[in-house]
Amino acid sequence: MVAAASACLCALVLAATLIGGGAARAPAATGTLAYGFNSQLFAYGTAAADREAQAAAGAGATLERIPMHWSGMQPHRQDPPLPTEGGKAVGALTGPGNPLALIDRAYLDLVARGIRPIIVLGDAPTWSTAYAACGPDPAMPVCQAILGAQLTPDNAHLDDWQRFVSAVAQRYPVAAIEPWNEPNIDWGVRPSSPSPEHMARVACVAHLAVRTLDPSRTVLSPGLADRGFDAYLTRMEKTGARNCWNGYSWHLYFGSQTDFAPRLASRLADLRSLRAAYGDTAPIWVTETGWTTTGPFAVSEADQASALVRLRSALAAQPDVRAMLVHTLRDAPTAQHTASPDPEYGYGVLHEDWSPKPAYTALAH
Repeated sequence: MVAAASACLCALVLAATLIGGGAARAPAATGTLAYGFNSQLFAYGTAAADREAQAAAGAGATLERIPMHWSGMQPHRQDPPLPTEGGKAVGALTGPGNPLALIDRAYLDLVARGIRPIIVLGDAPTWSTAYAACGPDPAMPVCQAILGAQLTPDNAHLDDWQRFVSAVAQRYPVAAIEPWNEPNIDWGVRPSSPSPEHMARVACVAHLAVRTLDPSRTVLSPGLADRGFDAYLTRMEKTGARNCWNGYSWHLYFGSQTDFAPRLASRLADLRSLRAAYGDTAPIWVTETGWTTTGPFAVSEADQASALVRLRSALAAQPDVRAMLVHTLRDAPTAQHTASPDPEYGYGVLHEDWSPKPAYTALAH
């Protein structure tokens, strides 16, 4: 099995190299830093897509990052990769509860306002994973361990993953694609968390699916949390996965520290050194960053505004940083974060009632 998986990855990397035009890339020209927000669309219902797009545009955003769960789109293997109701176009879905309709609305509303979506794909359905024997309410201890986890497809189902990614890329041709969010966050802690080598395979399959359709499309690396970033990315790079993205998706947080300049310089130097060691020059996309105004490491709303504006200026001065996405656009409770003392609640630049925090106004100028 190990030999077969290694052969699979080598083939994927070779295909990525041929499609992407080779391993080494020249640095892209320096330009204005693109910026935007992580979406809280799924936290507050299906009627808010237009309002969210309008709010993002009002702050000058040109990017918005939205999640898309494979498990919700194809719950059974016999289902089509996307529930398109017989091939209905984007915006034409009418089936009650169709999870794709919300993505459609968000996509159309964002693109209409000149905002490019970044669609983060992940959360494999159980049937496509090593835990296929686990039902929705598993009793076995091994199944209990995966409750709440976002699983990755196993080697036997990478073809299914490729078909899903291809269907998404075809449906949303303007969007950048990001295969997976923070696969390293529970690495070494939760048994179901993917190894760096397996995540490299997953990323390479996604890159192949998208770039086969259009070699010019942007495919980011999996979005890696800063915690454990270096060790995880190093092992991914050793597989040759640098050919399987054309931008690094990096999550960068500073806790309650708003004097971030020394740490930012150190982390950028570390990433550049790691990147250079494997002959890569792919640009950096900071796809999550921010300061929360709730919880044990909260900052004041004024400090949140000041820090975000200064960070945007600092990243704009870096020739190899292409984007900064603030986490998040709006404070909104989810099933996991319903109380305001939770730090996850307060990252928004809009309050839950859509009134602006100082950060929203500051970023809009």
